Amino acid sequence: MDPRQYFEIPSLITCALAFAFWLSLSPFGPPMLWPLVWLAFVFVVLLNPLPRFMSRSSRWWTIKNLAKLFLSGAFKVDVHVWVTCATSRNWGIHYFIAILPYLMRLVQCVRRYRDTRFLGNLLNAGKYASGMVSSLCYHYWVHSGTPRQGPSFVFFCFTEMLSSLYSCAWDLIVDWSLFKRDTRYPLLRPDLIYTSQIASYYFAIITNVLVRFIWVIYIPPGRLSFVLRSVIAALLELLRRVQWNFYRLESEHLGNMDQYRVTREVPLPYSTLEYLPEMSDDDEDDGGM
Repeated sequence: MDPRQYFEIPSLITCALAFAFWLSLSPFGPPMLWPLVWLAFVFVVLLNPLPRFMSRSSRWWTIKNLAKLFLSGAFKVDVHVWVTCATSRNWGIHYFIAILPYLMRLVQCVRRYRDTRFLGNLLNAGKYASGMVSSLCYHYWVHSGTPRQGPSFVFFCFTEMLSSLYSCAWDLIVDWSLFKRDTRYPLLRPDLIYTSQIASYYFAIITNVLVRFIWVIYIPPGRLSFVLRSVIAALLELLRRVQWNFYRLESEHLGNMDQYRVTREVPLPYSTLEYLPEMSDDDEDDGGM
């Protein structure tokens, strides 16, 4: 099969979704009608018997897994495919997919440093580079098949510790602008927006540090599989990123105010100075009367 054919069905479904959004905002029928039409269209595309869209084996695999999805709890959850992907000889592909976000941000930071010559962009690139190295050590440790012992495990712990310390320092000092001197509240900054929720700042600091070191969940032995531990770590990381957004946005807003990039005064499209003499003459005439 031509690799370009793999994108035909996703492209068709995405295009139909765009039209469904457009029709929901149009006067053609009730707004909730078109999402339902789109869902019906998706089921028709995925489950139709025509060989043009999908082969018989692929269609049967789709139907079987959709049935398991809708009947969750009635079947045993089988995740050995993902474990095999992560620990087989093809672990390099899995690692490359895992570091794609780090790689993209690394390239962006290097380009910004090239354009601005600001050292902070290069230091930010170092943070993502440390994440790529720690991810490499993690995948190699899992692939080596020697859990909790051996050089691969030592390198994994060492690189993860350095990456976590690097990321924590960047989150708290650079992104959130905390740990300022001479502040009303210790470890915070002079200007705060959420003044009625001071405790939330300390809660965010503690939880951010704990989740940055969530990789320790892989170390203790137990009945929990690597897949389940990975799911727990991913969910906690998701919550940490949601929390990070609030205080990062607050710090950026306060920084814009300090540098006068944000103002409440809107400049007029004309100058008012030329009208001042006329206003003075009117005032003198009023005084003479």
